[in-house]
Amino acid sequence: MKRLYKLMSVLIAGFLLSGTSYASDIIMTGEYGWFGVGKTYELDKGQYYWVGEFSGTLFNDKGAGNVLHKASAKCPGYQFLDFGRKMGEAAGTCIYSDTNGDKVFGTWKISSSTCAGPGCPSKGSFTWTGGTGKFAGASGTHSLTGVTVTVWPDGTATGFATLGN
Repeated sequence: MKRLYKLMSVLIAGFLLSGTSYASDIIMTGEYGWFGVGKTYELDKGQYYWVGEFSGTLFNDKGAGNVLHKASAKCPGYQFLDFGRKMGEAAGTCIYSDTNGDKVFGTWKISSSTCAGPGCPSKGSFTWTGGTGKFAGASGTHSLTGVTVTVWPDGTATGFATLGN
């Protein structure tokens, strides 16, 4: 009987410690609130190139217990804005980390051909490219919409991105 209890304890512990694997497509919708820090270069009148890092937190729409809910993120990237032509584009790479320290990586690109700057939604895609731990081999592509809300006087910016299916 003791053997049976030991075996059951080992099996239950293994189940609890193994966690969920996301080695295939990550399917989710969510919001990513970000803070951007970097350097802006003026190319020509009304044209700007920014390079830096967007960092923040991803919230899975399904809430607690779901993939990447409240995961932290660092996303090095660039943004080009042309106010004269009313267009902009941005792209980069993201590294998300959950509370267990498992990481998942992805690339993104968004653009707008109708407006530039704060309040202008830019649309594109986000592609998961791999990860560590339970995210090893992660893949999948989602639609992505990014919006800069505020460009602060110190050159930093805040905004959000919506990740969808």
